Amino acid sequence: MAIDWMNSNWVLLILEDIRILKDRDGESKGVAYVKFEKTSQAALACETMNGQQIGDSQRPVKVIVAAR
Repeated sequence: MAIDWMNSNWVLLILEDIRILKDRDGESKGVAYVKFEKTSQAALACETMNGQQIGDSQRPVKVIVAAR
């Protein structure tokens, strides 16, 4: 079941930064890095969004914590 991410609790979290990786033609590679204001918000996003589908996409979201 796909979720409407604009109406999900996930967007109520405070995002500090988001970077969408693009190819040379400017098309999305399907990867984004999202930085949250609080660690607890990142943990909630991992719990609630991992495995979900967004919009019409058939691919589930894979949420992992990136190391610096």
